Amino acid sequence: MTVRPSASEYCPGSSRLNAWYVELAVAVWQGLLEFNFFAPPNAFSETADPNSPLALFEAFWDSEVSRAGEVGAKGWGAYAPDDAPYTAPGVHVNAARAIGTLGTIAQSWLESEHQHSIAARAVARTTDDLLDEDPYRVVLYSDVKDFLLRFSSSGGREALVAALLAFCRLSPTSFPDLDRKTNDWWRDSFIRSELLEQHSDAFARWSEGNTGESEALRAPPGAFDFTFRNSIVTPDTLYAEKGIWFTSMESWATKYRNGEGPVDALWVRQVLKGLVMSRTGGPALAEIYLVFEWMNYKESARKTAKNVLKAYPSSLRLYNAYALIEWRLGNKSAAENVFSTALSMCSGLEPGERIDDLLLWRCWAWELLPDAPERALRKILSIPEGLVAGRGAASSADTSYSSLAAPPIELLKTKKFLQLDLESAVSSGSSSRVVHLVDLFGLFIYLSQGCDLESALVPYQKTAKTLNDRDAKKHLTTIELLHQAKARLLRHHATTSHHFRPALLRAELAASIALFPHNTIFLSLYAWNEARFRIDDRVRSIIRDVVLSGRDDTVVGWVFAIWNELRGALGAGHNVNSTKAVFERAVDSDSGRTSASIWYMYLHFSRAHLPIEHTISIHHRAIRSCPWVKKLYLFAFDHLSSASNGMRHQDLRLIYDVMKEKELRVFVDMD
Repeated sequence: MTVRPSASEYCPGSSRLNAWYVELAVAVWQGLLEFNFFAPPNAFSETADPNSPLALFEAFWDSEVSRAGEVGAKGWGAYAPDDAPYTAPGVHVNAARAIGTLGTIAQSWLESEHQHSIAARAVARTTDDLLDEDPYRVVLYSDVKDFLLRFSSSGGREALVAALLAFCRLSPTSFPDLDRKTNDWWRDSFIRSELLEQHSDAFARWSEGNTGESEALRAPPGAFDFTFRNSIVTPDTLYAEKGIWFTSMESWATKYRNGEGPVDALWVRQVLKGLVMSRTGGPALAEIYLVFEWMNYKESARKTAKNVLKAYPSSLRLYNAYALIEWRLGNKSAAENVFSTALSMCSGLEPGERIDDLLLWRCWAWELLPDAPERALRKILSIPEGLVAGRGAASSADTSYSSLAAPPIELLKTKKFLQLDLESAVSSGSSSRVVHLVDLFGLFIYLSQGCDLESALVPYQKTAKTLNDRDAKKHLTTIELLHQAKARLLRHHATTSHHFRPALLRAELAASIALFPHNTIFLSLYAWNEARFRIDDRVRSIIRDVVLSGRDDTVVGWVFAIWNELRGALGAGHNVNSTKAVFERAVDSDSGRTSASIWYMYLHFSRAHLPIEHTISIHHRAIRSCPWVKKLYLFAFDHLSSASNGMRHQDLRLIYDVMKEKELRVFVDMD
């Protein structure tokens, strides 16, 4: 069966997470992963009875052994009838009984619901001693069987992995068989509900000073303040150094209170490990696993990387990941040894395995650039010899001089090599090599010509135009990657050069936004560049005229527009009323009307800056627009019950009754 799911059609766990059927959401994904990636060898053979796989899977599920993501999981294919059942940790949670004043009752019930939802991340078994006898804690085969679709094509299986990453709140990755439609998932209001899970003080930081009572200018936005990110994931965003470049992922401890995310980090870790070690998802998924390990389990990141490389011994992409992890851990010498070793392997690899050799050179040069630009240039000058001879760091070009004044013959040789190789890559349609070569070429010009930014931008501009003229739709992802690479060089120059021209940065980023209006790298850098100018509000203009124009507006664009108002200067007309107006436009739009993230932001903003009656009205509108999102209902218990003139007991009881009527998950009765 060839299935290519869309965002809202096939992220089955997302809606159940928002309704707080946490264990069902996890169990559905366990079933999908076991059914597609860990099945017995002949379960889906052409000669097998079509009903046989389901019967076999039912026996596996009913045995209650460890499943995907659980400790000791061996996979459906390795299941034996005498395997011992799995005991889920943390299933014993006493229901909190609220007593005391009205505020205490509401807060106690709310905390009890939260604690139960945390415990529900572990799917219970019939043999577990559940103190509250909750029937939803145990997920039966009949509960998951309707979700057991078999994805046989490579594109369908890769889309399933991409949907898993969305469910786990991880960064999207790129697979060769996936089109831009899958990348568009991360601009979908249904998928982008992560603001529901953030600390409430995250919204306070966004709107700091936006009270309308003071004319003092707020601190201008930093380049990386906007955290509702959307861009193409690349190694430079996966392993970004804080404060240097944009990051695609954050640790559980950074994102969630006490590290208690909607999905258990240990479950995510075990799922990724199981898939990667069974060679599912290839190096692309393995790289996400290594980043997750580095961010959340630093003490074991090095060991994990070595184990993954044993599964993929010829993957230069994963050697690059290992080198960058070592660099981020402060082991720069070890990282350079990894770069060198990987490059020295190239001559012994098959042509298809050498596709990421330029990735190693590129990342190595960029890591050296901030502190040792002369060494970064030497690495680029090593490429012609290194690519042919496979000598990596041992190239003579790395040790023959000590400044940016490189020998003319070396400069000419490198320039010719990069030009010819780039022309070849463009002709052959090798997307990744095109991006690597253009970025190396631009960096080469920048370093060898005295940090001449305008000359360095030419390869990015020229190549993007060539690809656009040939077939803009076919090369759209490559063009966007070129613009992201160019933006990185622009940011580096703006923060390190004394000859920085804001007008040049503005023009280049405006061109990027015109093509890719929802890429938050371009939007964030544009806002950061304009923060120094308080008269002409160009950010508002580009949001109005480009980002939110026509029918192509997305939840990403609306959240950015709201953030811009929250972080803008009072003297430029940004105030409570202007921010409220943007919120109203957002929730009236097609993409924002059903965005739980935007409604949740609006509620927090209103509670901080508007009368309580207005906040209560917004709350009623929010639950009408997103009736499946329990967190919106709970906002009343958390923030509106203790306020002066806030909700009374009968009001909260009505909200509780609506939750029950809509069949949202309620762990503890209020009676």
